[in-house]
Amino acid sequence: MRVSLKSAENTVLVTTMFVLSGALLELLLPGQTALAGNAVFRFILAVLYLGTCIVAFRASNRLDTLRALQGNPAILCLLLLTCVSPLWAAAPSLSLQRSVAVIGTSLVGITLAAQRSIEEQLRLFRGVFRVAAVLCLGCMIVAPQVAWSTLGLQGIFNQKNNLGEAMAAAILVDHYLPATSRRSRISKAIWLCIFIMLLILSRSATSLVSLCGAILIVHAYQKLRRHMRVPLGIVLLGIGGAVMLAGIIIADDGILASFLGRSADLTGRTELWNYVISMILRRPLLGYGYSGFWGGASVESTNIARDIGWAPQYSHNGYLELVLSLGVVGFVLFAILFWQFLSRAVQLAENRVDVIQSVNMWPLAFLAFFTIHNMAECTLLWPKGLDWPMFLSIMIGIDLRLICRAEATSSHSTGRATYAVT
Repeated sequence: MRVSLKSAENTVLVTTMFVLSGALLELLLPGQTALAGNAVFRFILAVLYLGTCIVAFRASNRLDTLRALQGNPAILCLLLLTCVSPLWAAAPSLSLQRSVAVIGTSLVGITLAAQRSIEEQLRLFRGVFRVAAVLCLGCMIVAPQVAWSTLGLQGIFNQKNNLGEAMAAAILVDHYLPATSRRSRISKAIWLCIFIMLLILSRSATSLVSLCGAILIVHAYQKLRRHMRVPLGIVLLGIGGAVMLAGIIIADDGILASFLGRSADLTGRTELWNYVISMILRRPLLGYGYSGFWGGASVESTNIARDIGWAPQYSHNGYLELVLSLGVVGFVLFAILFWQFLSRAVQLAENRVDVIQSVNMWPLAFLAFFTIHNMAECTLLWPKGLDWPMFLSIMIGIDLRLICRAEATSSHSTGRATYAVT
């Protein structure tokens, strides 16, 4: 009975994550716009969020979920700020709708952290990405006119950058998930080849740079700390410099354009960022409300679209988008979460048990990827997508207080995950 119940919970979580990834449903249910969305798509998400809520707060899981929230008050404060931001938004109904959506997305991450260990999380993520990759391969064969866009492969996603982001995350997940047998190592190598191929075909430069940057940073960390015994402070300063360098490469349209053989003015991100910064300076404290700026939600967004000659739906920088929506207050709350994540990830990475070295390095690798990727895309506190729930699930899941508490009570509970890092 326990196995079937846990399997049912995993099915709910995996299905929700698959839909959040943007795979398949957004392609089959068109009609998403800046100010509205497909009603069927919203209904499916609502049902899945309800299922996630049941998993999180059913009798035997409730205490773990509440403890996870209690140990991370900055998450609650950030979500509360998001929910009250419609009070000062130009389009309060849109802001409220998306605030509710981001609570559902965040709940997925919180539930994963509270109910599944880090290795169990990795296996669930792997299942989502492998299903998406198989469907993309099938789409390339059965419906190539759908799978390919003029800019690159998009597969079962509605945009090639979404495919690139998913495959980059898939590579990280499979790379850091241990393979203990010869068969599993062969399977892992095959899947990594598939993920890499799909990422390259998507021509998503931001995802490719973010992935390479994350892997190089983690390998440099391991080399400097485990073999050369370089002080931690110097290593972290070097990592910060590497992240900034990757951000500069992403931000410079000319570098990426020459890398992909495209015109340098294709994205126009840097021009857009100048306008976004000027808008932030007008309302620096609390911003324009969550999702209360773009797509005609504010007069200023219409003026920007007119001036730059295209209509952006977000800032193409997660940190600027956060300040634009929730001001300096929202950014400070996220900075607290980021510091908690970094300190916990470094603490886990410092573990000298070589058997689990790959799992121990996973949080640091994902944090590097998330940080770099958000310099040119917006997945931070985003109502759809997998990056934000993954961020929360890992950050909370590697909290040693939660791990130790779960270890102490696991022998007296039923249907509860084992958190011990072994």
